Amino acid sequence: MTISLRMARVAASAIAAATVTALLGPASPGISAPSSSAVVATTRATPRVLHRIVWDDWKAGRPGIHLVSETATGDDRRRIYVSHRGFTMTLVLDRRGRRVAFAPCCHRSLPLLVVVPVLGGRVLEPLARHDEFYFADGIGWSPNGRRLVFQGGVRHGHRLSMALWTVHPNGTGLHRLLPLGSPRADDAPFNASVAWTRQGVLYSDGRDLRVVRHGKSSLLLRHVTAVRISGDGTRIVTDQMRQQRRSLWIGDADGTDQTRFYIYSDQPVDGWLFDPQPNHDGTRLLAVRDRSTPAGSTMEVITWVVAEGVDSATVLAELGSPGAVTWN
Repeated sequence: MTISLRMARVAASAIAAATVTALLGPASPGISAPSSSAVVATTRATPRVLHRIVWDDWKAGRPGIHLVSETATGDDRRRIYVSHRGFTMTLVLDRRGRRVAFAPCCHRSLPLLVVVPVLGGRVLEPLARHDEFYFADGIGWSPNGRRLVFQGGVRHGHRLSMALWTVHPNGTGLHRLLPLGSPRADDAPFNASVAWTRQGVLYSDGRDLRVVRHGKSSLLLRHVTAVRISGDGTRIVTDQMRQQRRSLWIGDADGTDQTRFYIYSDQPVDGWLFDPQPNHDGTRLLAVRDRSTPAGSTMEVITWVVAEGVDSATVLAELGSPGAVTWN
């Protein structure tokens, strides 16, 4: 199978529990109603989720990264980030859908890791003051949105090593979570994204899906090469390789209740799917579909209800042929 550069950029993405909200109920007999200040405090503590789609508005002949954000219903379109160099293969939203993180590639002048508000605003570069890193990928957000986790490569003189790291979006609190070995090894893991759950951080070691907690890694699911997580932290989508056949699965974030929803074929009727991602509660999926014809290939973004299957997919024509896309 021949994969174009555009197709490879999206394919690379496929080959990396939210805060519980409490609602105030009516006062019961014998129980004092909360004061107005308590109501305000509770309201502020209940996060509002932004349900938006963010994509790299790629156009032929226009280099760089051009991130655009709009609501899930196609309203309030905003251009939130522009770089005239590089590209990005993966976009990762925080659990509330308010910030998107990504790793630009591949120029020395580009930051290694970037965080952008989806409504526009101040851009953060968490690794700007950490010159020891030479690459970053495999990004995920902590359930409370206070930290990022990423797979990063570090220089030690002439020696290179990889590890999972955590850091605050402002660049403070850098912490090595788990060493992953040398990036030059044949079995070095590649994670387009990782998934941070309340049970630990889920990542692929190139063969299986593993979970790391308190510096110790344990097996969660076999034959998994990539993972995405829903915004509420309850569901994961995994890319699995079994007996030389790739397939896509969705299930609970603890590894249970896994269901296959797509099998890669040598001659697909409806095209290949790349980087499938669950929405906030995992009831819908979004993916990039490549339709190859003798005249060329067409990249399009599709969404569908998980229970109805990919055959029911709707094309988001207004997104065109994006370089990367995500939603919540």
